[in-house]
Amino acid sequence: MSKLMLMKKITTILLLFVVILASCDEESQNQIANLKTVSNRIQDLGKSKEDIKAMEDPAALMQEDDYYLEYEYPIRENESYVTTYRFMDDQCFEIKLDTYLDKENYAKKVQQEVMTDMANNKNFGKTSFKEDVFLWTSTDSKTLIQLKTQNIERGTVNLVISLNK
Repeated sequence: MSKLMLMKKITTILLLFVVILASCDEESQNQIANLKTVSNRIQDLGKSKEDIKAMEDPAALMQEDDYYLEYEYPIRENESYVTTYRFMDDQCFEIKLDTYLDKENYAKKVQQEVMTDMANNKNFGKTSFKEDVFLWTSTDSKTLIQLKTQNIERGTVNLVISLNK
C-alpha cells in the first residue's frame, strides 16, 4: 500500500472520529433540556418533598434537610448540572438548575434551549433583560423565572423557577 493511500485511510478514520465526537458533544449539550424542560419543571412547584424525591434519581441526591434537596447529575468528565429544590410548609417554592460545562458554546446551547422553551410557553409574557438576567413572569403573576448568564463564558448558566411573592 502506498503512503498516499495509507494517509487517505488515516485521514478518513480521523474524520470519522471527529464526527463521532462532535455528535456526542451535541448529545450531551441537549441532555439537560431533554430530561426535563423548564415548562415541565414549573409543574413541580407546589409539590411535596416526597413527590420530588420520587421523581429524582436517589443516587444523585447530594444534600437533604427539612427544607432543601440537592441533586447532582454528571454529564461527562468535569461537567454536571445541579438541581436544587427549596420547600416551605412541605411545598416546593423554588427550583434552581445550575450547569457546569467545559465550554461557553455548550452553556449558550442550554441558554438557547431555555429561551426557546419559554418563547413557546403561552403562560408567560415577554422576556425582559436586566444585568445579565433574563426574566419571565407568568401571565397570572404567580411564577417567576430567572435565567442568569453572567458566567456563561465559563460554561455556567443558572436557572431559578420560583413562586412569585
